[in-house]
Amino acid sequence: MVEFSVAAAGGSRAEFRFSVAGHMVLVAGSRHLEVDGRTCRDLLEGLHLAGFHFFVGCARGVDKSFRRALAQSPFREEGFVACAFQSRALRERSRGLYAQLVVPEGLAPAAALRRRTLWMVRRCSLV
Repeated sequence: MVEFSVAAAGGSRAEFRFSVAGHMVLVAGSRHLEVDGRTCRDLLEGLHLAGFHFFVGCARGVDKSFRRALAQSPFREEGFVACAFQSRALRERSRGLYAQLVVPEGLAPAAALRRRTLWMVRRCSLV
């Protein structure tokens, strides 16, 4: 298990504490908020140095923040983008990321996104 903390933004003394088990980290969050590039890079680099690989979703917001950082990293081949739509998988592959459609084609958009999230969570452990 790897444990680490990340300082909260704005010079606050608060911090986020994480405990991660296994070798794969699921990076996900709000579709309406983003994480700044430096924070994404620092988290990905620290986790990579600890021997982890990455699951990232295909949505906007936090998913996009981490996909962008992963695509620009030297260890982008150690990530997996789980996609709800074939068009998104193709887009992420064009950026150098390993991306696959993980739900049946033809689902309604909301159902496809929910199924994609469930697919990812089933393959991770939460500590």
